[in-house]
Amino acid sequence: MLEGNGITSIWVFTGAEWLIRDRAGDHVDLEIHTIQTQPTIVPSFDGRLAAVSKIVGASQDHDRVATAVAAGQRDLRGRATVLRSQPYYCDVTPPGIDKGRLVDLLAERLKLQRDDIAVLGDMGNDVEMFRRAGFAIAMGNATPEVKALAQAITLSNDEDGFAAAVDRYVLG
Repeated sequence: MLEGNGITSIWVFTGAEWLIRDRAGDHVDLEIHTIQTQPTIVPSFDGRLAAVSKIVGASQDHDRVATAVAAGQRDLRGRATVLRSQPYYCDVTPPGIDKGRLVDLLAERLKLQRDDIAVLGDMGNDVEMFRRAGFAIAMGNATPEVKALAQAITLSNDEDGFAAAVDRYVLG
């Protein structure tokens, strides 16, 4: 599904590792910076798919990512969730593994009501989180679907929207 749609870099995340086949693939350096973790380079994913929590297809061609997401949503309906977490990422996760589940886990572990949890997001992978949290804040650059679910909208990522939202809605 991913390679057939022109995705140039495929990653597999397990509970303990980030596996890639090509260190020079699209957006690998950005992901290293973002998650502060080095990938494990493997010749293939054979024998390593039993503990997968997420598969990511990355490409500089945003239209191809959109095509891969549409194909995945059609072909994997009910067997996996396929969404964009960034314009350049196609995320494939098992059903029920999403940011909404994280809101539920945080509420349980911290003994909070979900209504007491505020979240910020901008892409389709944030929708379930927005549906479960008490106060959802969309980034200014968020997709229309995410903005429609938000109780507030802050500045964009490029305008330090996260900091502005924390100042205004969390710290008051």
